[in-house]
Amino acid sequence: MLFREMQNGFAHNEIICDSQGRPINSRYLAINPAFERITGRKAEDVVGKTILEVFPALEPNWIETFGRVALTGEPAHFENSAAELDICFEVSAFRPAPNQYACTFTDITERKKAEEALRQSAENYKELADSISDSFFAMNNELRYTYWNKASERLIEIAAKDALGKHLYDIFPDVEATKQAEKEYLKAIETKQPQDFVSEYRLGGEDFVFNISAYPSQTGVSVFVKDITEQARAGEMLLQSERKYRTLIENLPQKIFLKDRNCVYISCNENYARDLKIRPIEIAGKTDYDFYPRDLAERYRADDRSAMESGRQYEADEDYIQDGQKRVVHTVKTLIKDENGVASGVLGIFWDITEQKQMQEQLILTDRLASIGQLVSGIAHELNNPLTGVIGFSDLLLERDLPEDIKEDLGTINREAKRTANVVKGLLTFVRKQGTGKALVDINSIIQGVLQLRSYEQRVSNIKVNNLLTSDLPEVMGNGAQLQQVFINIIVNAEQAMLEANRRGKLTIATERVGDIVRASITDDGPGISPENMRRIFDPFFTTKETGKGTGLGLPICHGIVTEHGGKIYAESEPGKGATFIVELPISK
Repeated sequence: MLFREMQNGFAHNEIICDSQGRPINSRYLAINPAFERITGRKAEDVVGKTILEVFPALEPNWIETFGRVALTGEPAHFENSAAELDICFEVSAFRPAPNQYACTFTDITERKKAEEALRQSAENYKELADSISDSFFAMNNELRYTYWNKASERLIEIAAKDALGKHLYDIFPDVEATKQAEKEYLKAIETKQPQDFVSEYRLGGEDFVFNISAYPSQTGVSVFVKDITEQARAGEMLLQSERKYRTLIENLPQKIFLKDRNCVYISCNENYARDLKIRPIEIAGKTDYDFYPRDLAERYRADDRSAMESGRQYEADEDYIQDGQKRVVHTVKTLIKDENGVASGVLGIFWDITEQKQMQEQLILTDRLASIGQLVSGIAHELNNPLTGVIGFSDLLLERDLPEDIKEDLGTINREAKRTANVVKGLLTFVRKQGTGKALVDINSIIQGVLQLRSYEQRVSNIKVNNLLTSDLPEVMGNGAQLQQVFINIIVNAEQAMLEANRRGKLTIATERVGDIVRASITDDGPGISPENMRRIFDPFFTTKETGKGTGLGLPICHGIVTEHGGKIYAESEPGKGATFIVELPISK
């Protein structure tokens, strides 16, 4: 029954060899309904026929791979495309008996398209790669690392700052696996064609199996690494199991359960049991009320009854929280009937689609960034014209013999116009990734300059400033105007937060040297930042302000500037207890 209700395509074949024992074809012994749905071939037109009769245009390497599985017993996990179906598959194959193979396959066409689109977009918006859950890094033609995302830091346990500039062998001394990777990376660079391969690595005392996709770029190669260790282990278990079909179900990445007509659990697979923190055998006789909050259990039971009473398949995307993180699953519930055609229960299958949803959102955001980037660039150029006039005429007026109070006001106008021009320049740098001039700068001086500019607003807003700047602070290499923009943005945000919450406030600004970095901390006593907003504060266009009061570009621009300087910017906050923004910049050596 589970075999028929599987969402993955499944086929059971026997291999056909020539007189020298080389695999040249195979014959279908059985297929499931998902096979029919995905390929458009009916069981009566497939079972008993050879694979080349069913798919005449099949590439020879498919038969070679399946033949190796059937003859040697070595499992296979790979991605490939079927030209005549215009579909890309993720395939897992194992040997259930001598000279036979069984395989499951999943349509990953949309995922591959999304991966390709994201890869092409990443060159202009590399910061988005940090939100990808899979490991992603880039190397130049010499196989030295030029980019290293957050997922790589978590997986390899090496920070980006320690990986950038290092050679492939510096990070992965596992010689055999690294030699294979080096060969594939160089092939991608030389042929300008993507390369996909599976490799095994030992990291942190554990063995991992990775599916690695290498894409050629203008400067070298970009690499996506997906952890398929669980799938590989599942394949090994299948080889050792006499109950091959049941074991296959147990190790599918989807989570599967079966309930009776009263919505009582009959069985489930290992993946689902793991979520519930039980063994599969312990689920029989339980209900959703044993595992979920009452409101959630009632919703699940209503969905089960809807599928059973209507006879229609229930399908939906649902949110849930796992280990404090929001995840999205795609759920399918199907009516099960007994031999008399009477409803006897419901089969449920669901799987995590969080990454797919995130990738779709990232692609939408990338398109939006590209469009708005062009608009912002045009507006910035238009602003430069009146700013040039304001700066020029105020410069001329400052050279005249004027009363001191007027001259002081003119100086303020001149400084603020120049600062605005620098903000426009910074905005152009953000949307166009332009280069910036750098020199040795004193962070204390930059912060003191910002405080002087904000002194009037702070005084009339009853905001007290606690200045804890460390003397003799080492200089950093940077663009003074851009770093001034960073601190102005953070300080203004802090002032607004305190005013809206308390109509007054206390702002504490501290600098210090920590090892090889200069650290600046800006702390306010405002309302703080909620955990859900904390994860998005550096996302472009994200803002909690009312429409017309914020663009959501301030902090992303700050993030881009600090990153461009080789530093880090992050925030710490507890709701109701204020927030602290921290900027860390490398000391010039």
